[in-house]
Amino acid sequence: MTEAIRLPQLGTTGKWITDADGNVVILRGVNLVSKTRETPEQLGFDERNAKLLAKHGFSVVRLGVIWCNVQPDPRSSITGEGFDDNYLASIERTIALLAQYGVYTLVDFHQDAYGAPWGYGAPAWAVVKGGSSKPHYGFPICTFGGDKLRLGPIREVQTDCDFALDAFWRNDTVAGLGLWEHFSRMQQHVAKFLRGQGGNIFGYDLLNEPTSGSDWVEAYGGEGVDFSHGCPSFDKAKLARFYEHILPGLRRSHPEAILWFEPNVVHDLGSPTYLPVFAEGNIGFNFHNYDPGNEKAAPPIPAYHRPVTNALAYQERANVPMITSEFGGEVPLKTHEEYAEIMENIQGIQDQASLSYIFWAYFNNPTFPFFGPGDPRKQGIVEDMSKALLPPNVQEKKLAAVTRVYPRTTSGKPLSFLFDPQAKTFHFEYDPILPGGRRGTSATHIVVPSPLYPKGYSVDVTGGKAVQGPGGRDLEVHADPTSTMVMVDVRPRA
Repeated sequence: MTEAIRLPQLGTTGKWITDADGNVVILRGVNLVSKTRETPEQLGFDERNAKLLAKHGFSVVRLGVIWCNVQPDPRSSITGEGFDDNYLASIERTIALLAQYGVYTLVDFHQDAYGAPWGYGAPAWAVVKGGSSKPHYGFPICTFGGDKLRLGPIREVQTDCDFALDAFWRNDTVAGLGLWEHFSRMQQHVAKFLRGQGGNIFGYDLLNEPTSGSDWVEAYGGEGVDFSHGCPSFDKAKLARFYEHILPGLRRSHPEAILWFEPNVVHDLGSPTYLPVFAEGNIGFNFHNYDPGNEKAAPPIPAYHRPVTNALAYQERANVPMITSEFGGEVPLKTHEEYAEIMENIQGIQDQASLSYIFWAYFNNPTFPFFGPGDPRKQGIVEDMSKALLPPNVQEKKLAAVTRVYPRTTSGKPLSFLFDPQAKTFHFEYDPILPGGRRGTSATHIVVPSPLYPKGYSVDVTGGKAVQGPGGRDLEVHADPTSTMVMVDVRPRA
C-alpha cells in the first residue's frame, strides 16, 4: 500500500451532505458486511477488490462492524479492557485501503435478528433468553413472533427472538450495566480506535435495521407484507430514547463524523416513521428500500416508492440529509433483464430525490438460516473475494445494473439528474448557488465509469464548460460566472 491518504472530511448543511467548501456531495456504493468472526480482509477483500469498486465509479462502502466481534466479554464495558482490537485493526486497514482509491467508509454497527441463533449481531452474553423457540423460521420471519402474522400459510412464529429484542429495548441490566450502556461503550471504543482515519470515515450507522420485537404488531395491517401503520409508540418511547442515549457518547468519540440513524425496520417495507427531530447536529437519516408495494390495493401501491416518500416527509420536518444504505438484495435474479428493470426502477426513484445510495451487497456470507427461496450468498456482486474477480465469481450483469453516471460533487445545488442505462445517456441540471447561499467557485465533478463508455463519450454543457479527465475518465464542469442554471448532457461517442 502507498502512503496513507486522508479523504476530505464531509459534513452536513441542512438537507445536503457537503464538503469543506460547501459543495453538495452525492455518493454511490456497496455494502461489505461479514456476518462471521472473520473480517472482509480475512475473507479476501484486498487491492483487487478496491480497484474493481473504483473502476465502476463507487465512492462509498458501508462496512459492517459487529458487536459480538468487538466485545466478546461484557466486563470490557466497565474495565475498558477485553475489546478485540485485532478485529478492529483489520477493519481499519480496509478503511485505509478504500481511501487509497477515493472510496469513503460508512461504519455500520450491523445486526440481523439481534444475535445467534436467529441472526448475527449481539454477543451471547447480551441475549436474554425466554419465549418459545418453536415453530422456527429463518431470518427475517423469526422477528415477527406470535400468532398475528398472516403471510401465506404462516400463522405462528417463535417468540424467543422477540423476547431478546424486547429485553434490549427495555434496556435490561446484564453484567452490571444496562444493555444500552454496554452497546454505547462498545461504539465509543470503536470510534476512538478508528478516529485516526479522519475523513476516510463518511460516518457511523448507529444500528442496522432497528427491529421492534413484539411491538411489530402495531405496524401490521393484518395480511401479507402490510406494515403501513407504522409503530408510533415504539418509535417515540423506545427507539428515540435509545438514540438519545447513545448519540452523545459516539459524538465525543469522533466529533467530526456524520452520525446516521435508521428508522424502525418496518420503514423499509413502507411504514412511516414517528421518530422526533433530534437536537444533535451533524446527523442524517439513513433508511433501506425493500418495499414490495401492493398492486392489489385500491389504488395500487407501486414498489419502492413509500420508503423514499416517507423519508422525504421526515426530511421536511427535520432538515437533515438522508441516504438509502441498502436496496436490491431481496430481488430474486430470475432473468438478467427482469433484474435490470427492477434495479432501474429503484435507482430511478432514488435519483429523483438526489439521494446517495448503497447497494446490498458486494459480498454476502450469512451463517444463519434465511426464510425464502434462493441462496442469500447470490445477493452479492462477488461470491468469493479471495478468488479471481471474473465471471462466474463476479456477477457481471448485477455489477452493470448498479454502475451509473452521477454527480459526486456539485458546486451548487442539484436540481435534477437522470441516467438512462439502455441509451447510456445522462442529463443533469444544477443551480450554481451553494446550500449556504453563496455562489460556488469549485468544479462540479461527475463520475463517468469507464466500463459504460468503452469507446468514449461526448458531453454538452449549457451555462458552463466541461473538462474530461485523463483518458476520458470522469468529468469536471465549471459554471459560467453569470449562469443561473447549468445543464450537462453525456452520451456515448458516435
